[in-house]
Amino acid sequence: MATEEEHRFVARRDVGRALDPHRDPVDGAAEGDEGQRLAAAAVALARRVHDELDVGHDLRAEIAAGRADDPSDHHVLALSDQALEVVRDDHRRERRRREQQDRERGEDGAGTTKHVSEGAGGGDQRQSLRNPCYNTPMRFVLALGFVASLATSLVLTGCNLGRVAARSSAAVGRNAAPAMEQFFDYEIAGAAMPATIVQLEGMVRSDPTNRFLLLQLTKTYVGYAYGWVEDRVEALELEQQDFRASAYERARAHRLYLRARDLGLYQLGLEDDGAQAAVAAGESAFRRYLERAFDDPEDAPVLFWTGSAWASSIGTSESGLSDSADLPLARALVERSVALDADFAHSAGLGVLGGIEASVLDGDPDQARVFFDRALERTERRSFALLVNMANTVAVQTEDRALFVALLTEVLSAEDRDPTVRLANLVARRRARRLLDHVDNKFP
Repeated sequence: MATEEEHRFVARRDVGRALDPHRDPVDGAAEGDEGQRLAAAAVALARRVHDELDVGHDLRAEIAAGRADDPSDHHVLALSDQALEVVRDDHRRERRRREQQDRERGEDGAGTTKHVSEGAGGGDQRQSLRNPCYNTPMRFVLALGFVASLATSLVLTGCNLGRVAARSSAAVGRNAAPAMEQFFDYEIAGAAMPATIVQLEGMVRSDPTNRFLLLQLTKTYVGYAYGWVEDRVEALELEQQDFRASAYERARAHRLYLRARDLGLYQLGLEDDGAQAAVAAGESAFRRYLERAFDDPEDAPVLFWTGSAWASSIGTSESGLSDSADLPLARALVERSVALDADFAHSAGLGVLGGIEASVLDGDPDQARVFFDRALERTERRSFALLVNMANTVAVQTEDRALFVALLTEVLSAEDRDPTVRLANLVARRRARRLLDHVDNKFP
């Protein structure tokens, strides 16, 4: 098993490079421009065929707006327009043919169901005429032929079809991501996360420079490790006193955080070529690098999740936060994220800084409380994770039992007013209830 020092070396060596030891994520990344345009056209076509024929929704303006910064916009739309025109012509011809048959039979087929001749087995076959084109094998034949020609072109130009699928899925995932944050059942969400991680890992291998997929994978690792694996650690220690099993789960959480950290460092390397040298140069140089390379509030997410994962990987190691040469680098990432956008992720960055300050040997509990108070004020105390983490760090480190109980009681009694943190609040309430039930373990 790799030691923490070996993990640190791997992370520093691989910033902006390999995501894992088995495959360089930039392998096969060189693709022709024409291939990428055709790939985008295939994705656009698939979406438009489905939405225009099945739903009746014209996605032309949406596609144009969504790809406004891509120089291949007009090419994509032109290609998909050609294919869709063929499909529409077939659709119109089929409808006219069926309407003509209805008129010849003296029947109005609009919105009705027509009986067809009985089959050999005597069964009564029915065919919906509400939208005639949908009931014929010709429905997408010509469109699929066009897609097949696109696929052939993609192969000939060396385009990675896996990347096309990954980017198409990423577009869906971008719209679907809030659904998990607002989910209402802790058990179902936890059971789904491992599959989500595996799926995202596969998509990242297919599209290793997709910032959205990389960030989603990073935050999913962190969320699952904190909300479910560390939850098991806590339950095993407080409820069952099974410290052998809890050590196993803690090691699992540690590995998940390390993976998230490495993914985050890889993303930093994608954003700026100086990431690897900056990490190796030490805290002062790293801080200067972060200020120079990341100056947009949109950079806050990757900085926060990388720093949070890194700090959590240290916190779940055998030595903990009190003894790590890398902790200043993790803290620098979170501090830069907060400087750019203190409200990101419901001020979670301020909470991380408060937790670090309260947990290190030379930390200042008063300063830690300032961080938490700022976060609670900015979020109007709607993020219960801040309250639980404040109880578990500031209150425990200062041996303030009254504060500990007050914070956790607030979590259990407060109204859950913000659906965007519903799942996170479920996690927080679960842990608050357990901590209150075992308050004597924290304050003997």
